Amino acid sequence: MTNNSNISNLIAKEILRQISEEETNTLNQWINASDTNKALYHKIKNQSLESYKERFPKFDKASAWVNVSGQLFQKTPQRKIQTYLKWAASLFIPLLIGAGYFIYLNFNAPISPGSQHATLTLADGSKINLDLNKDLRKEEAGQGLISNIDNFISYKDLDRKENKETVFNTLETQRGQEYGVMLADGTKVFVNSMSAITYPVSFNSNERRVKLNGEAFFEVSHNPDMPFIVEVDDMEVKVLGTSFNIKAYQDENYKETVLVNGSVHVHTAEFTQTLVPDQKSTFYPLTKQYKIEEVDAVKSTSWIRGQFYFEEARLEDIFKDLSRWYDFETEFKSPHAKEILFEGWINRYESLEPILDIIAKTNKIKIKKYGKKLTVE
Repeated sequence: MTNNSNISNLIAKEILRQISEEETNTLNQWINASDTNKALYHKIKNQSLESYKERFPKFDKASAWVNVSGQLFQKTPQRKIQTYLKWAASLFIPLLIGAGYFIYLNFNAPISPGSQHATLTLADGSKINLDLNKDLRKEEAGQGLISNIDNFISYKDLDRKENKETVFNTLETQRGQEYGVMLADGTKVFVNSMSAITYPVSFNSNERRVKLNGEAFFEVSHNPDMPFIVEVDDMEVKVLGTSFNIKAYQDENYKETVLVNGSVHVHTAEFTQTLVPDQKSTFYPLTKQYKIEEVDAVKSTSWIRGQFYFEEARLEDIFKDLSRWYDFETEFKSPHAKEILFEGWINRYESLEPILDIIAKTNKIKIKKYGKKLTVE
């Protein structure tokens, strides 16, 4: 399989008429492999390279790169430095970069992506490392049977009438961890890194209520007689049966709900709003303000399909999301670097280094990595 970064080099070489016969054959094989590749290739070829050389007088042919989505690097005249990079889902490639425009220094071993790990806290306060108990099968408080299969724990209601006191379990992930849980009602919850969800082992009341800290994607089992309610501090999301994502980390100044299908009611002391599919509700607890906007729900919940998607996202916010998954710390020594904007896809299960390399190349910034600490200048 041809490496994506090699393809970007080959396209750049062809544009600059520096491509060999063997490289031309390799490029043609990639172009003819799919209609998507062919469309991306022709979109690039239709762009005028000369106009971008004029904008980058230090441009070095030998260091040319191309962005396969055809949206080329540009600066806006706004106060904030806003650099837009668009790339295709299949290729994460930088564009038109000259020598001396970037530095990425790596002084230690690569930073690997996260994986499926979590800790389960039982009703009696005892904790189970699910990574060390992959074949877990346990009765919990006489109410449910817990099983751990394929990085997903599931609950089966024992339906014992003699014991109906509600007891709770908590599934918690740390940096670089994710896990799934199927609740006793059949609802599936995908828990992102640095998150925790507390839920009843068995739903014994006229509602299904859980508590979330962090981020999780919910596929709620339909039951019109028992609404499903997610508590997030002073916000509640109420549903009957639907798919949605909630992002509510303690180190963020907002709480976000994205609806994929069905219907949800987002409620706080200040407002109640009903969302329809492809809408996002953002609530700002400090100012008590909120907004509703149209989004692509599939893109907005891409993390559950193994990808990050960023749309005009600030580099500081991108690194905050990535740090939860890759478990690293970031120090920005250049304030303007925080405001650089990106748009595109990142493979959630790749190592971090190729991502850092591309960010550095496309934005004239210096990134240094010491162990699990990054500095950005």
